[in-house]
Formats: sequence, structure tokens, C-alpha cells
Amino acid sequence: MDTDRIRFARWDDMDPITEIIRTEFGPRETNVRSWMEAVEANLSLMLVYLIDGSVVGLGGLQFTAEDEIIFHTDCVAPEKRGKGIGRALVMARIAMLDDEAAPIYAGVLALEKNIPYYEKFGFSKTEESRHDPALAVSLAPMEREIFKKDIEEAEHFFETSSVTLALDEIPDEKLS
Repeated sequence: MDTDRIRFARWDDMDPITEIIRTEFGPRETNVRSWMEAVEANLSLMLVYLIDGSVVGLGGLQFTAEDEIIFHTDCVAPEKRGKGIGRALVMARIAMLDDEAAPIYAGVLALEKNIPYYEKFGFSKTEESRHDPALAVSLAPMEREIFKKDIEEAEHFFETSSVTLALDEIPDEKLS
């Protein structure tokens, strides 16, 4: 039986994170270490989804203000898609928010192909997609508000799920 767990990313997750990101954004040269250092420097964090200890998905969250966040880098290994891993990563990031700060503005720049995915979580496209030359893809700005009831729903998701939310395990070497 699989043991599913979500925790903060660590530097020793670099190889599987790199592979998953390359499958999502293409085979171009990706310097994931520099990208992860930028994530860390921008008050951001990265969560990973593990099955039996292997990283199969990731999702980031950047705090831009006390009541404003940005979801980023939602990626799941192709062979694991459609199994609820992405949903669990979104719910994990919502569950970790402070319900006293709600409502919280949440934004995301979604790949065109992922717009329907984010719509399932209540995000709405706010303007036309724009080309990101660094990633060589078109990104669609999307947003929503997260309310106290959304945070409670996300917490309940993990109370009734077989996925362990292990966010008390802070990595020795800071990555998140």
C-alpha cells in the first residue's frame, strides 16, 4: 500500500523536482537550483508530494503581503496525474493559511492548458494570457479569494484523507 505524504521540499529533492518541472515546461535547459534559490529569496515555499518516499508532485506558495499569496509551480509527474495529487497540493497550501487573516487574495499565472484545472478551485481568468519569454510559454493571470470556510474545508480534507500533511518537518537546510 502506498504511503502518501506532503512535506516541505528539501535540497535533496532537487533531482526529482528537476525532472518533474522539465516534463511540465519542456526539455529546455532548466537551472532548477537557481530557480529554487530565487523561490527561497522571494519569501516563497515549496511543498512536495511523496508516494513511498519518492517525489511525484510539487507546488509552491509565495507570500506577497499579509493577505495576498501566489500559487506557483504546480507540477505532477505525468504517470501520476489524475490521482488527486494536484488537488492535495492545492488543499495543503490552503490548509496552512491563517484563517484569522481571511479573506486572502490568491493569484496564479497558469499555463493555458491548466486554466480548467484552476477553475475547479474557484480561480477565474482576470485578463488575456501573455507570453513569458523566460519560460517560452503563454501564462494566464487568474485569481480568487480564500475565505475562512475554504481553510476549514482544506483542513477537513486532510482529516478525512489518507494523505499525511507533514508540515511540522522543517528541513535542516532552508529551502522553504
